[in-house]
Amino acid sequence: MFQPQKDPWAAIAVGLSAVRAGERLDDAFATPWLWSAFDNVSDAYVLWAWAIAAKAEKPSSQIDERCLQALKKARKLGRPYFSATGEIIGETLNALALSSTSADVRSQAKSEARIWSNRGRAKIRNGPFYSWERSADNLRSGILPSETYSVVVSGHVTTNRIDVAS
Repeated sequence: MFQPQKDPWAAIAVGLSAVRAGERLDDAFATPWLWSAFDNVSDAYVLWAWAIAAKAEKPSSQIDERCLQALKKARKLGRPYFSATGEIIGETLNALALSSTSADVRSQAKSEARIWSNRGRAKIRNGPFYSWERSADNLRSGILPSETYSVVVSGHVTTNRIDVAS
C-alpha cells in the first residue's frame, strides 16, 4: 500500500503524475496531515494548492486565497525539484489571476506569477527535474540558505572519483 508520509519524494511524484494525467488526487493530498512531513519542499505546497482548487465544488475567494498562500509559501521555500511543478505553478496562478472572485487575489496572483517567472529564468529542464544555473558568485561561495537547506555530506566530485570530506 502506498504510504505518502513515509516517502515524500514518491508521494510528490505520484501526485504530480496524477495532476498531469488529469486524474483527481486521493483525498489525502487535500488534507494538512500529509504536509508536515514536507515542510521544506516547495513542490509539496504547489501540489497542495492544486489539490485545494481541484476539490472546490464552487468558486470561493477563501479557497482562492488558500491556494495563493500555499503558492507563496512554496516560493519562499525555494525552487521546485520537479519540472511538472513549474507547469502547475503557472497554470494555477494563471487561473487565479483570470478567474478568482476576489480582485485582491487576482492582483496578487498576477504579481506572484511575475515573481515566479523572473526566478525561473535560471532553470534548465532536465527530464522530470530541473537543474538550476547559478551565477558565478553563488557557484564560488557554495553557501546555501540555512533556512531551506542543510548539508548532509560534503566533498568533491571529479570525472573518476568522489571524495567525501565529511
